[in-house]
Amino acid sequence: MRRVLIVIGAVGLLMVVGLVVYALAFRDTATPVDRADLTVAASGSAPGDPGVYVYETTGYETIDALSGARHDYPAETFLTISSGPCCPVSRWDALGERWISWDHCASFGAITGTLNFHEWFGIPDLEEETCSPPLPLVPAAEVVIACVTDDTTETYTVTSLGEVIMMVSGASVITEHVRVTSRLTGGSTGTSTAELWVLPGSVLVVSTTVERHTVTPSRVGDVHYDEEYTLRLMSMEPSP
Repeated sequence: MRRVLIVIGAVGLLMVVGLVVYALAFRDTATPVDRADLTVAASGSAPGDPGVYVYETTGYETIDALSGARHDYPAETFLTISSGPCCPVSRWDALGERWISWDHCASFGAITGTLNFHEWFGIPDLEEETCSPPLPLVPAAEVVIACVTDDTTETYTVTSLGEVIMMVSGASVITEHVRVTSRLTGGSTGTSTAELWVLPGSVLVVSTTVERHTVTPSRVGDVHYDEEYTLRLMSMEPSP
C-alpha cells in the first residue's frame, strides 16, 4: 500500500497550499461485495474444495491521510478458492476497495505470492508480495520467512500451536491453530499479528483474527494505516 499512501500524501500537500478541489475530487468509498459476483469455474462439495465460502465478519481499516478515512467491513465477507494456472488460489473479498489473494504454489498449500489491494479516495493500489522460500500455512516447526514487496520486506514468524476443535454451523471441526507475526522494514515499517485456524490438508481458513499497523513516509509526514478484523466461517460447504 506504499504507493497509494505516497500519492495521498502528495494530494494532501496540494490541499495545504490551497487546492481545495482535491477534497471533492478524491472522495472515499467503501462498497460491499455482491455475493452474486463471485463464482468459480468448477466448485466442489467437500470442505476445502474450490468454491465460495462465507464468513461472519467484524473489523475495519483506517488511514490518517488527508482528513482521515475508515472502512468498516460488512457483516459478511467471502473467501473464494479456485484452481489457478498452476496452483490453488484463495482470495478474501472484504470490500470492492479491499481484497487479498494468495497463490498456494508450494507443498501443502504454502504461499508463494500475495496480491494486496487497497483503494482510498478513489486511488487504487495493487501490491505484489513474493515469498522465497514459500510461507507455510501449517509448519512442522516454527519458521521465519522473509517476503518482499517493492522496497519493503515483511519478515514472518509462523508457529503451529496444535489441533483445536471449533464449531461451525453446529458441527465440530478439527483445525490447526497457527500464529503468524510479522515485522515490516524498508520503505514502510510496522507489525502484524494473525491467529489462524486452518482445516488440515487444505488452504481453507476456518477462523482468523488479524491486527496490522503500518507507517509510510510522505511529503506531509508519516501516514498511518491500521487494520483489525475477525472472520468465522459460517458453513463448511462451498457454493459455486
